[in-house]
Amino acid sequence: MARVYAALLDEVDGVRLVSPERLRELSAPAFEGVDEVMGSPATWALGYPLGPLGPDRPGVFGMPGIGGSAAFADPATGTAFAVTKNRFNPLEAGAVEEIAALVLPR
Repeated sequence: MARVYAALLDEVDGVRLVSPERLRELSAPAFEGVDEVMGSPATWALGYPLGPLGPDRPGVFGMPGIGGSAAFADPATGTAFAVTKNRFNPLEAGAVEEIAALVLPR
């Protein structure tokens, strides 16, 4: 998953999934309002939630998963990362934020 997000940001092994112009478009806010499923405020780009790691990282886009798995990209730093788990444990959902703090430069 991290390679897919990295290929959205830039070329990976000769493959770039979207142009820089398309990246700006797909990572820009397209919807702001209430998430009708979760009932919380949400900002979405074209297919990706924006700022899922908090307000200090508004340009980060990606998809959190149930049980603490997630994949994200940060166009500002060119960083992509993914956390996948082999066991569902809702009590460990904070692992993504902890790893993001280590991986994503400020």
